[in-house]
Amino acid sequence: MVVASGFFSTIMVAQGPPTSQLGGDFEGSCVIRRNDGQLKDTDHNPVPDIIGSFENAPLGVYLKKYTQVSLTYAKQSQDSVPITTDYRVDMTVRGAKRRTPVLSVPAEGEANFYLGGVTAEHVPAFYSAKYPSVRDSLDMYINGSTTGPRLVLALRPGGNANNLKLQFVGQDSLGINWQGGLMMFIRDYWVELKQGLAYQVETDGTIIPISWTPTYNHQDSSAIIGFDIGTYDHTKTLVLEIGYQSIAQGGGDTRNMEWSTYMGGFPGSTFSSVETDEDGDVYVGGNTWAYNFPVAPGSQEFDPAVPNAPGADNAIIAKFRGDNKRLSWATYYGGTVQTAISSGSNSVCTSAQRIAVYTGPDSNRQFVYATGSTNCNDFPVPALISSVYSNADHQSFQGGIRRMWLGAYDKTHGTCAWATTRGQSNGQTWAADGLSVAVDKVTNQVAVGGRMVHNYLNIPVFPLVTPTGAYTRADGDAFLVLYNADGTVRWSTTFAGHDNYVPYNQITDLDFTNISWDHNQKLWLTGSSSYASNFYLEGVPAPVAGGFYQEPSSQDAVIGSFDLATLQLEYLTAWGGMDELYTGRKNVAMGLDVAGKNLWVVGGTHATDLTNTECPDPNVAGTYHTTTHSGGTWNNRCEGFILAMDPVTFQLKYGTLIGGDQDEMLLDVKHDAYTVYITGETRSNMGIVSDLDPDKYFQPLNANIGSRDALILAVDLNPDAPIMRWRTAFGGTQSDRGWSIAASANSVYVVGATASDWWQDFPLQEFDANDDLDYFQGASYGGSNLWSFLPWYAFEAMLDWEWNYYGEVITENTSQHSEAFIASFASNYHVGITEPESKPGFGIIPLQGTAQWGIQYPFAGNWTLTAYDATGRQVGAWSTTRSGQPINLARQASGIYLLRATEAGGTVLSGKVYRP
Repeated sequence: MVVASGFFSTIMVAQGPPTSQLGGDFEGSCVIRRNDGQLKDTDHNPVPDIIGSFENAPLGVYLKKYTQVSLTYAKQSQDSVPITTDYRVDMTVRGAKRRTPVLSVPAEGEANFYLGGVTAEHVPAFYSAKYPSVRDSLDMYINGSTTGPRLVLALRPGGNANNLKLQFVGQDSLGINWQGGLMMFIRDYWVELKQGLAYQVETDGTIIPISWTPTYNHQDSSAIIGFDIGTYDHTKTLVLEIGYQSIAQGGGDTRNMEWSTYMGGFPGSTFSSVETDEDGDVYVGGNTWAYNFPVAPGSQEFDPAVPNAPGADNAIIAKFRGDNKRLSWATYYGGTVQTAISSGSNSVCTSAQRIAVYTGPDSNRQFVYATGSTNCNDFPVPALISSVYSNADHQSFQGGIRRMWLGAYDKTHGTCAWATTRGQSNGQTWAADGLSVAVDKVTNQVAVGGRMVHNYLNIPVFPLVTPTGAYTRADGDAFLVLYNADGTVRWSTTFAGHDNYVPYNQITDLDFTNISWDHNQKLWLTGSSSYASNFYLEGVPAPVAGGFYQEPSSQDAVIGSFDLATLQLEYLTAWGGMDELYTGRKNVAMGLDVAGKNLWVVGGTHATDLTNTECPDPNVAGTYHTTTHSGGTWNNRCEGFILAMDPVTFQLKYGTLIGGDQDEMLLDVKHDAYTVYITGETRSNMGIVSDLDPDKYFQPLNANIGSRDALILAVDLNPDAPIMRWRTAFGGTQSDRGWSIAASANSVYVVGATASDWWQDFPLQEFDANDDLDYFQGASYGGSNLWSFLPWYAFEAMLDWEWNYYGEVITENTSQHSEAFIASFASNYHVGITEPESKPGFGIIPLQGTAQWGIQYPFAGNWTLTAYDATGRQVGAWSTTRSGQPINLARQASGIYLLRATEAGGTVLSGKVYRP
């Protein structure tokens, strides 16, 4: 666990605080709250020597009398701010006079504190604190900004530059990192002072940079930091700033990124699922080992239903408002007593692996559903009398190493109205893990899918419920449970193949669909199936009229659908291929999304023998397509894949591999009205990402050596022309995982987990720097991550531990820290195409057939032609070295389209066509 303090900077002169050279000064939620008696020490005694403290800072910053600033690991809460001395460094100016800080530059918003014996109302906030004349002609300022607290030393004319020395007390060691930042280590934590700027300001406002280098020495628990200043004008004020540059001033290229924040506490958290509702609000689910996860940061709309961590590892469910990113509510969920020891964990644990949100019209069913795993004997299983689930099945924990659980949480305030578990009874020899959940807004049924974990001595006996005529299987290692609208169990069956040790038999994602032109309701599933001793998954007859079908074999991805009326398996196919180099078969589907007439599936494969049968090529310009595996060693062979299918005809319309020189896995897929969005992770150092659109966020791959980046991809929704629109990495220089993705009408949300701190280049951005209610956590508090509570989840076996049938090959630190994150990106912005003046020689000639034209250029050359719809959205691209070419817009909607031609020599032409 590390603490990075985005600590310090802002231009100051003796007269007051003018504009910073780093940008973002005196803005945002990082403010100094005056101490009106609300601050107490760890013994709950008042601390009158503290004049004020920072809020919304990466670590505790306390401004004290006598020219002293205390830096602590403790983060301020909204109701009380005890000072911890466990991880504390005190800073002062070497040889400073005893000065009291003067607060200035008022910030918006007052706070009220009602503590035991103390009432402090209307407490104001400020952006600047000045310690005047701490040495002769030397002032010290500490100020708030959009990127955190900043430090400024302002040496007035006549001052001695040798007095520019800071003294620190309390750290164990001292050093300079590779980026030039000063690192002060405090046991397992550290505080960082970023290398800053030295300059002077001319009378006309011109900035004159001054060279400087830091000097330091460390004696026992005290350190003195000096600054060797280059040549400067002694008649002008010398300013030394230390801090991070504002993103708006070039600290990062955010483009359409709206919001990116950590969320968590110590010792670690993960968001594994995200969904949006009909109002554009966003819900997240995951788990946290943190006892201080911010379920009540002070700005939430509703208090948490479960405010304290009941176990060691607990499920987390939360809701954010889509319009302003305010935390609406967040809650822990889990039990307090453990009955079994899970593989990789000996603690009281509950995790939420996936969530689903009801978006139908029934006002009595406005719930967000969560599923996961628990080993808690006292796991709470309510069935509220006031809810539609008053007569629901609410089975308590009755045995097993872990049991699958399902919960329904009120969308408004997060109270759990219903919960139940399912799994082994009267024993502790196998586990059931909930991996996927879906809710049908037509029939109000809820489905849960997952997997069972066991060894060859302990074959699971999952509790079955088989209505007349329904599909049933007793020996599969995956399971599927369908709950009626009142929460009773309608159907329960096992599924997939049967194997030992490594649980590749699993249902990883579910989705309901109501196809109006078919008048049938379906439950679609995806996941993987493997077999041992002939316990394999039998397929159904191949569909007629060219539908895709592959006989289940070894370890394959599977795609299937059940008829909701009869509960019969309507369609089932395997998908995948062989790794011809290493003679193995590893294919896993992780995400599924039904988008009207289209079905999208993503995952990972080791296959090297795929063809256009398994990965059809639409042959449309701008489409990303390949069947060629990118390579890699035995333990780095996983390649991402994307599939698009017609859910009525079962025809596979599009497929591609996507990867680089190392492992990839695509983990989730969702859509909006125009686009399919995908997230996952990559261990590669090259390939995969490309800056396709100057208006979309782009980040190159990091130098991944024993680490990985999150991935964000976007393709057009139409599987006949799935043009790739977005292909970027996301994260810092340590490991990052994009667990889940969702889309509202206006935004795309990505959640996951990261080991990257903000000083390790994790991209952070507050949604509204002028709004104290939007949720923003600018620092990671995640500690050393324990072994996964969900051991041997199939894709982890390919990435985290690289399972190779002989043992574990660990490619990165398995105890690195983990912090949950959520980021959003604007999706409905107007692209805005500058339309050049029409020029002679650009001919647009209608051809026979619908929406086809011949394009004539004034001369032969390296021409690129792009077509845009009325919103500025690119819908097609063509290239030629001749003086003409045909184009076809038949797959596009009716409307006016702008054609824009550019030639390598710089010629730009344009024209418009109408597609009837």
